[in-house]
Amino acid sequence: MTEVTTSQRPIPLLARLLLCGLCASLLLMACARSPWQYDRSEDSQPYLSVDTIRLDTLYSTLSSATYVAMIYNPHEGPLLLDEVMLLSGGSKGYRINVDGRSGQELHNITLPPRDSLYLFVEATFAAGDSDLPTLVTDSLVWSCNGRKSYTRIEGYRQNVSILPPNLHIAKDTLWAAERPYLITDSITIEPGARLTVAEGGHLLMPQGGRIVVRGALTLAGSVSNPILIEGIRRDNLTTDVSYRLLPNQWDYIHFTAESRDNEIRYATICNGREGLRFDKATDLAAERLTLESSTITNMGGNGLTLAGGRYLLRTSELSNVGGTCLSLEGATVEAVQMSMVCDYLFEHRRDPILYVGRGSHLQLLNSIIDGRQTYAMTSDTLRRSGELAWHPSVQRQLDLQQCYVRLEQDSIVASRLVKELFPTSYRANHPFVDSYWMLGKDYKERSNRQAPYHFHFDFHPVEAVGLQSLSPIAPVACGLDRMGVPRRVNARGGYTLGAYEAVPTPEEPKR
Repeated sequence: MTEVTTSQRPIPLLARLLLCGLCASLLLMACARSPWQYDRSEDSQPYLSVDTIRLDTLYSTLSSATYVAMIYNPHEGPLLLDEVMLLSGGSKGYRINVDGRSGQELHNITLPPRDSLYLFVEATFAAGDSDLPTLVTDSLVWSCNGRKSYTRIEGYRQNVSILPPNLHIAKDTLWAAERPYLITDSITIEPGARLTVAEGGHLLMPQGGRIVVRGALTLAGSVSNPILIEGIRRDNLTTDVSYRLLPNQWDYIHFTAESRDNEIRYATICNGREGLRFDKATDLAAERLTLESSTITNMGGNGLTLAGGRYLLRTSELSNVGGTCLSLEGATVEAVQMSMVCDYLFEHRRDPILYVGRGSHLQLLNSIIDGRQTYAMTSDTLRRSGELAWHPSVQRQLDLQQCYVRLEQDSIVASRLVKELFPTSYRANHPFVDSYWMLGKDYKERSNRQAPYHFHFDFHPVEAVGLQSLSPIAPVACGLDRMGVPRRVNARGGYTLGAYEAVPTPEEPKR
Protein backbone atom coordinates (compact mmCIF):
# COMPACT_ATOMS: atom_id res chain seq x y z
CA MET A 1 0.00 0.00 0.00
CA THR A 2 1.30 3.38 -0.93
CA GLU A 3 1.47 5.83 2.04
CA VAL A 4 0.02 9.29 1.30
CA THR A 5 1.73 12.15 3.06
CA THR A 6 -0.26 15.37 3.62
CA SER A 7 1.76 18.57 3.68
CA GLN A 8 0.34 21.61 5.67
CA ARG A 9 1.45 25.19 4.91
CA PRO A 10 2.49 26.96 8.11
CA ILE A 11 0.34 29.96 9.14
CA PRO A 12 2.27 33.21 8.61
CA LEU A 13 3.37 35.01 11.77
CA LEU A 14 1.33 38.17 11.06
CA ALA A 15 -1.83 36.14 10.56
CA ARG A 16 -1.26 34.29 13.81
CA LEU A 17 -0.80 37.56 15.68
CA LEU A 18 -4.02 38.98 14.22
CA LEU A 19 -5.87 35.79 15.15
CA CYS A 20 -4.59 35.96 18.71
CA GLY A 21 -5.59 39.62 18.96
CA LEU A 22 -9.10 38.84 17.74
CA CYS A 23 -9.51 36.03 20.25
CA ALA A 24 -8.30 38.29 23.08
CA SER A 25 -10.74 41.03 22.08
CA LEU A 26 -13.64 38.59 22.01
CA LEU A 27 -12.61 37.28 25.42
CA LEU A 28 -12.48 40.80 26.89
CA MET A 29 -15.86 41.67 25.40
CA ALA A 30 -17.33 38.53 26.87
CA CYS A 31 -15.99 39.41 30.32
CA ALA A 32 -16.99 43.12 30.18
CA ARG A 33 -20.49 44.38 30.80
CA SER A 34 -22.34 44.94 27.52
CA PRO A 35 -23.24 48.61 26.84
CA TRP A 36 -26.79 47.43 26.25
CA GLN A 37 -27.04 46.03 29.75
CA TYR A 38 -28.56 49.21 31.15
CA ASP A 39 -28.75 50.16 34.76
CA ARG A 40 -32.46 49.59 35.39
CA SER A 41 -32.61 50.65 39.02
CA GLU A 42 -35.44 53.13 39.57
CA ASP A 43 -33.13 55.28 41.68
CA SER A 44 -30.61 55.57 38.87
CA GLN A 45 -31.71 58.77 37.17
CA PRO A 46 -30.02 61.37 34.97
CA TYR A 47 -30.23 65.07 35.75
CA LEU A 48 -30.38 68.27 33.72
CA SER A 49 -27.82 71.09 34.06
CA VAL A 50 -30.54 73.71 34.72
CA ASP A 51 -33.72 73.83 36.78
CA THR A 52 -35.59 75.99 34.26
CA ILE A 53 -34.95 76.63 30.57
CA ARG A 54 -35.46 80.36 29.88
CA LEU A 55 -35.41 81.79 26.36
CA ASP A 56 -36.13 85.45 27.30
CA THR A 57 -38.29 87.57 24.96
CA LEU A 58 -38.81 86.33 21.39
CA TYR A 59 -40.34 88.28 18.54
CA SER A 60 -43.26 86.46 16.95
CA THR A 61 -42.54 84.47 13.75
CA LEU A 62 -38.78 84.81 14.30
CA SER A 63 -36.72 81.84 15.44
CA SER A 64 -34.84 82.11 18.69
CA ALA A 65 -31.17 81.48 19.25
CA THR A 66 -30.37 77.94 20.39
CA TYR A 67 -30.47 77.31 24.12
CA VAL A 68 -27.95 74.66 25.20
CA ALA A 69 -28.25 72.43 28.28
CA MET A 70 -26.66 69.14 29.30
CA ILE A 71 -28.21 65.84 30.41
CA TYR A 72 -25.82 64.10 32.82
CA ASN A 73 -25.49 60.45 33.86
CA PRO A 74 -23.60 60.35 37.20
CA HIS A 75 -23.79 56.54 37.50
CA GLU A 76 -21.35 53.74 36.68
CA GLY A 77 -23.76 51.99 34.32
CA PRO A 78 -25.40 53.24 31.11
CA LEU A 79 -28.94 54.62 31.28
CA LEU A 80 -31.66 54.36 28.70
CA LEU A 81 -33.88 57.38 28.22
CA ASP A 82 -37.04 55.64 27.18
CA GLU A 83 -38.59 58.91 26.07
CA VAL A 84 -37.72 62.61 25.77
CA MET A 85 -40.54 64.87 24.68
CA LEU A 86 -42.30 68.21 24.97
CA LEU A 87 -45.40 68.11 27.12
CA SER A 88 -47.30 70.20 24.56
CA GLY A 89 -46.25 67.99 21.68
CA GLY A 90 -44.73 71.06 20.03
CA SER A 91 -47.94 73.05 19.87
CA LYS A 92 -46.44 75.92 21.90
CA GLY A 93 -43.69 76.60 19.34
CA TYR A 94 -40.74 74.96 21.11
CA ARG A 95 -38.40 72.44 19.45
CA ILE A 96 -35.83 70.04 20.94
CA ASN A 97 -32.77 68.14 19.78
CA VAL A 98 -31.03 65.49 21.88
CA ASP A 99 -27.70 64.00 20.84
CA GLY A 100 -28.27 65.07 17.23
CA ARG A 101 -31.82 63.73 17.03
CA SER A 102 -34.63 66.22 16.45
CA GLY A 103 -38.34 65.83 16.99
CA GLN A 104 -41.12 66.49 19.44
CA GLU A 105 -40.92 62.95 20.88
CA LEU A 106 -37.68 60.97 20.97
CA HIS A 107 -37.25 57.34 22.16
CA ASN A 108 -34.50 54.99 23.30
CA ILE A 109 -31.59 57.35 23.81
CA THR A 110 -28.50 55.83 25.40
CA LEU A 111 -26.72 57.89 28.04
CA PRO A 112 -23.28 56.30 28.62
CA PRO A 113 -21.91 55.91 32.15
CA ARG A 114 -20.32 59.01 33.70
CA ASP A 115 -21.11 60.92 30.51
CA SER A 116 -23.50 63.53 29.17
CA LEU A 117 -25.58 64.48 26.14
CA TYR A 118 -26.35 67.86 24.64
CA LEU A 119 -29.92 69.13 24.77
CA PHE A 120 -30.81 71.96 22.36
CA VAL A 121 -33.99 73.99 22.66
CA GLU A 122 -35.32 76.52 20.14
CA ALA A 123 -38.63 78.28 19.65
CA THR A 124 -40.67 80.15 17.10
CA PHE A 125 -43.81 81.72 18.53
CA ALA A 126 -46.84 82.51 16.41
CA ALA A 127 -48.40 85.95 16.84
CA GLY A 128 -50.73 86.12 19.82
CA ASP A 129 -53.84 88.05 20.76
CA SER A 130 -52.04 90.52 23.03
CA ASP A 131 -49.41 93.04 21.91
CA LEU A 132 -47.92 93.01 25.40
CA PRO A 133 -45.09 90.53 26.13
CA THR A 134 -46.84 87.24 26.93
CA LEU A 135 -45.35 84.31 28.83
CA VAL A 136 -45.32 81.04 26.86
CA THR A 137 -44.53 77.93 28.89
CA ASP A 138 -43.99 74.26 28.14
CA SER A 139 -42.24 71.35 29.89
CA LEU A 140 -39.47 69.01 28.88
CA VAL A 141 -40.40 65.47 29.93
CA TRP A 142 -38.07 62.50 30.03
CA SER A 143 -38.68 58.95 31.20
CA CYS A 144 -36.00 56.71 32.63
CA ASN A 145 -36.41 53.46 34.59
CA GLY A 146 -40.14 53.94 35.06
CA ARG A 147 -39.88 57.49 36.44
CA LYS A 148 -40.81 60.72 34.67
CA SER A 149 -39.03 64.03 35.23
CA TYR A 150 -40.19 67.49 34.21
CA THR A 151 -38.28 70.72 33.49
CA ARG A 152 -40.12 73.97 32.89
CA ILE A 153 -39.47 75.85 29.64
CA GLU A 154 -40.44 79.51 29.38
CA GLY A 155 -40.09 82.46 27.06
CA TYR A 156 -41.95 85.68 26.38
CA ARG A 157 -43.65 86.25 23.05
CA GLN A 158 -43.65 89.81 21.69
CA ASN A 159 -45.81 90.50 18.65
CA VAL A 160 -44.09 92.55 15.93
CA SER A 161 -45.19 94.39 12.82
CA ILE A 162 -43.03 93.09 9.97
CA LEU A 163 -42.41 95.74 7.32
CA PRO A 164 -41.97 94.81 3.64
CA PRO A 165 -38.45 94.80 2.18
CA ASN A 166 -37.03 98.08 0.86
CA LEU A 167 -40.00 100.09 2.09
CA HIS A 168 -40.45 103.60 0.66
CA ILE A 169 -42.56 106.11 2.62
CA ALA A 170 -43.91 108.72 0.21
CA LYS A 171 -46.43 110.56 2.43
CA ASP A 172 -46.73 111.65 6.03
CA THR A 173 -46.95 108.48 8.15
CA LEU A 174 -47.48 107.79 11.85
CA TRP A 175 -46.22 104.59 13.43
CA ALA A 176 -48.08 103.89 16.64
CA ALA A 177 -46.45 102.02 19.49
CA GLU A 178 -48.71 99.01 19.96
CA ARG A 179 -45.94 96.63 18.91
CA PRO A 180 -42.30 96.84 17.69
CA TYR A 181 -41.63 97.40 13.99
CA LEU A 182 -39.27 94.92 12.36
CA ILE A 183 -37.48 96.56 9.45
CA THR A 184 -36.73 93.74 7.00
CA ASP A 185 -33.74 95.38 5.33
CA SER A 186 -34.14 99.17 5.01
CA ILE A 187 -36.65 101.99 4.73
CA THR A 188 -36.48 105.25 2.79
CA ILE A 189 -38.45 108.38 3.69
CA GLU A 190 -38.96 110.23 0.43
CA PRO A 191 -38.66 114.02 -0.02
CA GLY A 192 -41.76 115.86 1.21
CA ALA A 193 -42.78 113.01 3.54
CA ARG A 194 -42.38 112.79 7.30
CA LEU A 195 -42.29 109.59 9.34
CA THR A 196 -43.38 110.11 12.95
CA VAL A 197 -42.74 107.38 15.49
CA ALA A 198 -45.09 107.79 18.46
CA GLU A 199 -43.90 107.72 22.06
CA GLY A 200 -43.01 104.22 23.19
CA GLY A 201 -42.05 103.22 19.65
CA HIS A 202 -39.57 100.38 19.14
CA LEU A 203 -37.73 99.81 15.85
CA LEU A 204 -35.78 96.58 15.26
CA MET A 205 -32.94 96.75 12.76
CA PRO A 206 -31.47 93.69 10.98
CA GLN A 207 -27.85 93.15 10.03
CA GLY A 208 -27.09 95.60 7.22
CA GLY A 209 -30.34 97.50 7.81
CA ARG A 210 -30.55 101.27 7.63
CA ILE A 211 -33.00 104.16 7.59
CA VAL A 212 -32.52 106.66 4.76
CA VAL A 213 -34.16 110.03 5.40
CA ARG A 214 -34.61 112.19 2.32
CA GLY A 215 -37.68 113.84 3.84
CA ALA A 216 -38.01 114.20 7.62
CA LEU A 217 -38.01 111.97 10.69
CA THR A 218 -39.68 112.67 14.04
CA LEU A 219 -39.04 110.45 17.03
CA ALA A 220 -41.61 111.75 19.51
CA GLY A 221 -40.64 109.97 22.71
CA SER A 222 -41.45 111.11 26.23
CA VAL A 223 -39.96 110.68 29.70
CA SER A 224 -42.37 107.88 30.56
CA ASN A 225 -42.49 106.33 27.06
CA PRO A 226 -39.12 106.71 25.31
CA ILE A 227 -38.34 105.39 21.84
CA LEU A 228 -35.79 102.63 21.22
CA ILE A 229 -33.96 101.81 17.97
CA GLU A 230 -31.70 98.76 18.23
CA GLY A 231 -30.55 95.55 16.58
CA ILE A 232 -32.74 92.49 16.44
CA ARG A 233 -30.75 90.00 18.50
CA ARG A 234 -31.86 89.32 22.06
CA ASP A 235 -29.66 86.32 22.90
CA ASN A 236 -26.35 86.39 24.76
CA LEU A 237 -22.82 86.52 23.43
CA THR A 238 -21.67 85.08 26.75
CA THR A 239 -23.51 84.09 29.89
CA ASP A 240 -23.46 87.65 31.24
CA VAL A 241 -23.29 89.78 28.08
CA SER A 242 -26.33 90.28 25.86
CA TYR A 243 -26.05 91.08 22.16
CA ARG A 244 -28.18 94.15 22.94
CA LEU A 245 -25.02 95.69 24.41
CA LEU A 246 -22.78 95.09 21.36
CA PRO A 247 -22.13 97.42 18.38
CA ASN A 248 -22.17 96.79 14.60
CA GLN A 249 -25.51 94.96 14.47
CA TRP A 250 -27.05 97.25 11.81
CA ASP A 251 -25.87 100.18 9.70
CA TYR A 252 -27.06 103.71 10.62
CA ILE A 253 -29.66 106.42 10.05
CA HIS A 254 -28.65 108.38 6.96
CA PHE A 255 -29.97 111.91 6.38
CA THR A 256 -29.38 113.03 2.80
CA ALA A 257 -28.56 116.60 1.72
CA GLU A 258 -32.21 117.64 1.21
CA SER A 259 -33.41 116.39 4.62
CA ARG A 260 -34.30 119.06 7.20
CA ASP A 261 -36.55 119.76 10.21
CA ASN A 262 -35.82 116.44 11.89
CA GLU A 263 -36.76 116.06 15.56
CA ILE A 264 -35.55 113.42 18.02
CA ARG A 265 -36.75 113.56 21.63
CA TYR A 266 -36.43 110.97 24.38
CA ALA A 267 -34.99 108.28 22.17
CA THR A 268 -32.18 105.75 22.55
CA ILE A 269 -30.37 104.69 19.38
CA CYS A 270 -27.83 101.92 19.92
CA ASN A 271 -25.60 99.09 18.63
CA GLY A 272 -25.22 100.08 14.97
CA ARG A 273 -22.15 100.61 12.80
CA GLU A 274 -22.83 104.34 13.19
CA GLY A 275 -25.55 106.43 14.77
CA LEU A 276 -26.83 109.42 12.78
CA ARG A 277 -25.02 110.58 9.62
CA PHE A 278 -25.96 113.85 7.86
CA ASP A 279 -24.81 114.66 4.34
CA LYS A 280 -23.77 118.26 3.72
CA ALA A 281 -26.78 120.46 2.96
CA THR A 282 -26.72 122.90 0.07
CA ASP A 283 -28.59 125.44 2.21
CA LEU A 284 -26.24 126.16 5.11
CA ALA A 285 -28.98 128.05 6.97
CA ALA A 286 -31.37 125.07 6.97
CA GLU A 287 -32.57 123.85 10.39
CA ARG A 288 -31.73 120.18 10.13
CA LEU A 289 -32.01 118.54 13.55
CA THR A 290 -33.21 119.10 17.08
CA LEU A 291 -31.87 116.38 19.38
CA GLU A 292 -33.19 116.54 22.92
CA SER A 293 -33.04 114.24 25.96
CA SER A 294 -31.75 111.33 23.90
CA THR A 295 -28.89 108.82 23.86
CA ILE A 296 -26.71 107.58 20.99
CA THR A 297 -24.46 104.80 22.24
CA ASN A 298 -22.59 101.55 21.51
CA MET A 299 -21.73 102.34 17.89
CA GLY A 300 -18.84 100.79 16.01
CA GLY A 301 -17.99 104.10 14.29
CA ASN A 302 -19.13 107.69 14.81
CA GLY A 303 -22.10 108.49 17.00
CA LEU A 304 -23.33 111.76 15.43
CA THR A 305 -21.89 113.18 12.19
CA LEU A 306 -23.22 116.62 11.25
CA ALA A 307 -22.44 118.41 7.96
CA GLY A 308 -23.88 121.62 6.54
CA GLY A 309 -26.85 123.42 8.11
CA ARG A 310 -27.88 124.23 11.66
CA TYR A 311 -28.31 121.82 14.58
CA LEU A 312 -29.58 122.10 18.15
CA LEU A 313 -28.49 119.51 20.73
CA ARG A 314 -29.79 119.51 24.31
CA THR A 315 -29.48 117.34 27.41
CA SER A 316 -28.33 114.24 25.53
CA GLU A 317 -25.73 111.51 25.90
CA LEU A 318 -23.30 110.55 23.13
CA SER A 319 -21.23 107.67 24.42
CA ASN A 320 -19.15 104.54 23.85
CA VAL A 321 -18.42 104.67 20.15
CA GLY A 322 -15.47 103.33 18.20
CA GLY A 323 -15.06 106.60 16.31
CA THR A 324 -16.02 110.14 17.33
CA CYS A 325 -19.02 110.90 19.54
CA LEU A 326 -19.66 114.21 17.73
CA SER A 327 -18.06 115.10 14.40
CA LEU A 328 -18.73 118.38 12.58
CA GLU A 329 -17.95 119.31 8.96
CA GLY A 330 -19.27 122.69 7.85
CA ALA A 331 -22.05 122.56 10.45
CA THR A 332 -23.32 125.21 12.84
CA VAL A 333 -24.16 123.62 16.19
CA GLU A 334 -25.56 124.88 19.45
CA ALA A 335 -25.16 122.23 22.16
CA VAL A 336 -26.23 122.57 25.79
CA GLN A 337 -25.94 120.21 28.79
CA MET A 338 -24.39 117.39 26.76
CA SER A 339 -22.55 114.32 28.12
CA MET A 340 -20.04 113.12 25.52
CA VAL A 341 -18.26 110.32 27.34
CA CYS A 342 -16.47 107.30 25.94
CA ASP A 343 -15.16 104.07 27.45
CA TYR A 344 -15.31 101.91 24.32
CA LEU A 345 -14.09 98.39 25.06
CA PHE A 346 -14.50 96.39 21.86
CA GLU A 347 -11.41 97.63 20.01
CA HIS A 348 -8.72 100.28 20.35
CA ARG A 349 -10.24 103.74 19.87
CA ARG A 350 -7.94 106.31 18.20
CA ASP A 351 -10.36 109.15 17.46
CA PRO A 352 -11.18 111.95 19.91
CA ILE A 353 -14.66 112.32 21.36
CA LEU A 354 -15.25 115.71 19.72
CA TYR A 355 -13.97 116.81 16.30
CA VAL A 356 -14.77 120.22 14.80
CA GLY A 357 -13.90 120.26 11.11
CA ARG A 358 -13.39 122.97 8.52
CA GLY A 359 -16.19 125.51 8.13
CA SER A 360 -17.90 124.56 11.40
CA HIS A 361 -19.18 126.69 14.27
CA LEU A 362 -19.72 125.13 17.69
CA GLN A 363 -21.11 126.71 20.83
CA LEU A 364 -20.97 124.20 23.66
CA LEU A 365 -22.35 125.08 27.08
CA ASN A 366 -22.37 123.22 30.45
CA SER A 367 -21.18 120.03 28.80
CA ILE A 368 -18.77 117.14 29.40
CA ILE A 369 -16.11 115.86 26.97
CA ASP A 370 -14.48 112.94 28.73
CA GLY A 371 -12.73 109.67 28.03
CA ARG A 372 -9.43 107.85 28.52
CA GLN A 373 -7.36 109.58 25.81
CA THR A 374 -4.93 112.25 26.99
CA TYR A 375 -2.31 112.65 24.25
CA ALA A 376 -1.70 115.68 22.02
CA MET A 377 -1.04 116.22 18.30
CA THR A 378 -0.47 119.34 16.21
CA SER A 379 -0.26 119.64 12.42
CA ASP A 380 -1.40 121.89 9.60
CA THR A 381 -4.69 120.00 9.42
CA LEU A 382 -5.39 119.07 13.04
CA ARG A 383 -5.07 120.50 16.52
CA ARG A 384 -5.65 117.95 19.22
CA SER A 385 -5.40 117.72 22.97
CA GLY A 386 -6.84 114.64 24.64
CA GLU A 387 -10.46 114.12 23.66
CA LEU A 388 -10.82 117.40 21.73
CA ALA A 389 -9.67 118.02 18.15
CA TRP A 390 -10.31 120.76 15.62
CA HIS A 391 -9.18 122.12 12.26
CA PRO A 392 -6.88 125.13 12.73
CA SER A 393 -9.18 127.32 10.65
CA VAL A 394 -12.10 126.98 13.11
CA GLN A 395 -10.26 127.84 16.31
CA ARG A 396 -12.14 131.15 16.61
CA GLN A 397 -15.46 129.41 15.95
CA LEU A 398 -14.92 126.91 18.75
CA ASP A 399 -16.74 128.34 21.78
CA LEU A 400 -16.70 126.19 24.91
CA GLN A 401 -18.33 127.75 27.95
CA GLN A 402 -18.46 126.12 31.40
CA CYS A 403 -17.40 122.72 30.03
CA TYR A 404 -15.43 119.88 31.60
CA VAL A 405 -12.82 118.59 29.12
CA ARG A 406 -10.29 115.75 29.24
CA LEU A 407 -7.13 117.24 27.72
CA GLU A 408 -3.49 116.24 27.38
CA GLN A 409 -2.16 114.79 30.59
CA ASP A 410 0.26 116.87 32.71
CA SER A 411 0.86 119.38 29.96
CA ILE A 412 1.60 123.11 30.25
CA VAL A 413 0.18 123.49 26.74
CA ALA A 414 -3.11 121.89 27.81
CA SER A 415 -3.37 124.22 30.80
CA ARG A 416 -2.73 127.21 28.55
CA LEU A 417 -5.33 125.91 26.12
CA VAL A 418 -8.01 126.16 28.76
CA LYS A 419 -6.87 129.60 29.96
CA GLU A 420 -6.55 131.18 26.53
CA LEU A 421 -9.15 129.47 24.34
CA PHE A 422 -11.77 128.33 26.84
CA PRO A 423 -11.25 130.52 29.91
CA THR A 424 -14.56 129.57 31.57
CA SER A 425 -14.11 125.83 31.07
CA TYR A 426 -12.38 123.25 33.27
CA ARG A 427 -9.68 120.77 32.52
CA ALA A 428 -10.56 117.30 33.80
CA ASN A 429 -8.10 116.32 36.51
CA HIS A 430 -10.19 113.84 38.46
CA PRO A 431 -9.45 110.18 37.47
CA PHE A 432 -11.80 109.10 34.70
CA VAL A 433 -12.57 105.75 36.31
CA ASP A 434 -13.80 107.46 39.48
CA SER A 435 -15.87 110.16 37.80
CA TYR A 436 -19.01 108.24 36.86
CA TRP A 437 -21.40 105.88 38.52
CA MET A 438 -20.54 102.79 36.49
CA LEU A 439 -17.98 102.03 33.78
CA GLY A 440 -18.97 98.53 32.76
CA LYS A 441 -18.52 97.05 36.24
CA ASP A 442 -20.39 97.10 39.51
CA TYR A 443 -19.09 99.81 41.78
CA LYS A 444 -18.28 97.25 44.46
CA GLU A 445 -15.70 95.77 42.07
CA ARG A 446 -14.07 99.05 40.99
CA SER A 447 -10.94 98.38 43.07
CA ASN A 448 -10.58 94.94 41.48
CA ARG A 449 -8.94 95.55 38.11
CA GLN A 450 -9.46 91.89 37.18
CA ALA A 451 -13.23 91.96 37.71
CA PRO A 452 -15.14 91.05 34.53
CA TYR A 453 -16.94 93.71 32.55
CA HIS A 454 -20.69 93.43 32.04
CA PHE A 455 -20.85 96.39 29.59
CA HIS A 456 -23.65 98.23 31.42
CA PHE A 457 -22.55 101.88 31.65
CA ASP A 458 -24.05 104.72 33.66
CA PHE A 459 -22.59 108.17 33.07
CA HIS A 460 -24.25 109.96 35.97
CA PRO A 461 -21.34 111.92 37.46
CA VAL A 462 -20.61 111.22 41.10
CA GLU A 463 -20.76 114.16 43.47
CA ALA A 464 -17.12 113.81 44.50
CA VAL A 465 -16.04 115.14 41.09
CA GLY A 466 -17.84 118.43 41.77
CA LEU A 467 -19.54 118.87 38.39
CA GLN A 468 -22.71 120.03 40.16
CA SER A 469 -21.06 123.20 41.47
CA LEU A 470 -18.89 124.51 38.61
CA SER A 471 -21.29 126.46 36.40
CA PRO A 472 -23.22 129.66 37.16
CA ILE A 473 -25.47 129.12 34.13
CA ALA A 474 -28.93 127.52 34.27
CA PRO A 475 -30.39 127.21 30.74
CA VAL A 476 -34.19 127.60 30.86
CA ALA A 477 -34.74 124.89 28.24
CA CYS A 478 -32.76 122.32 30.26
CA GLY A 479 -34.64 122.35 33.55
CA LEU A 480 -34.89 118.54 33.47
CA ASP A 481 -31.99 116.15 33.07
CA ARG A 482 -31.85 113.28 30.54
CA MET A 483 -34.00 111.07 32.80
CA GLY A 484 -36.59 113.78 33.47
CA VAL A 485 -35.24 114.60 36.93
CA PRO A 486 -35.63 118.29 37.91
CA ARG A 487 -32.31 120.10 37.96
CA ARG A 488 -30.91 121.33 41.26
CA VAL A 489 -29.69 124.91 41.27
CA ASN A 490 -26.22 125.21 42.80
CA ALA A 491 -24.91 128.00 45.02
CA ARG A 492 -23.77 129.92 41.94
CA GLY A 493 -27.20 129.72 40.32
CA GLY A 494 -26.27 127.10 37.71
CA TYR A 495 -26.80 123.46 36.81
CA THR A 496 -24.66 120.32 37.00
CA LEU A 497 -22.52 119.95 33.88
CA GLY A 498 -23.65 117.32 31.41
CA ALA A 499 -26.91 115.55 30.67
CA TYR A 500 -27.44 114.09 34.16
CA GLU A 501 -27.82 115.27 37.69
CA ALA A 502 -24.92 114.24 39.91
CA VAL A 503 -25.48 111.29 42.24
CA PRO A 504 -23.95 110.53 45.66
CA THR A 505 -20.60 108.80 45.55
CA PRO A 506 -21.21 105.06 46.07
CA GLU A 507 -19.83 103.65 49.27
CA GLU A 508 -16.80 101.41 49.00
CA PRO A 509 -17.55 97.83 50.07
CA LYS A 510 -16.73 97.03 53.65
CA ARG A 511 -13.77 94.70 54.06
